[in-house]
Amino acid sequence: TIWRKGVIAYENATIETIIQLIEEVYQVHLVAGTPADPTQRFTGAFRRTQTLESVIEQTEKLTAIPLSLQRP
Repeated sequence: TIWRKGVIAYENATIETIIQLIEEVYQVHLVAGTPADPTQRFTGAFRRTQTLESVIEQTEKLTAIPLSLQRP
């Protein structure tokens, strides 16, 4: 990941890595709606100022994997 000018970027990352990154930044717990293919890799970025909802939506579009918040 790259933290620069408020941008959080990932390169060649698995969905698990992306989920962990989002969880760390937003202090939430996410669950993938479908089993992840460990061979799939993704590259993308989001701004620290983006809402959690917009980051989830962006990630779902990139990966085609539905994500949901898991409440404690």
